[in-house]
Amino acid sequence: MTAAADSLVMSQGQRESLEKVAKSETAAHREVLRARVLLAAADGVANSAIASEQGVTPVTVRSWRRSFEAD
Repeated sequence: MTAAADSLVMSQGQRESLEKVAKSETAAHREVLRARVLLAAADGVANSAIASEQGVTPVTVRSWRRSFEAD
């Protein structure tokens, strides 16, 4: 079994931007989904739980986390 990932670290400004996208009714579905995944990761939810809740694969969750951390 692998260890749980650490909570995703983000600034207050980044969180506010992602919350806005996550609630958007006009943003692209993929961007809304990505925002929801990243917010859950920042709240310390396990990658597998995020994947299950959001209907994506754990690989997708890890990929989006890595991309966010790299930016």
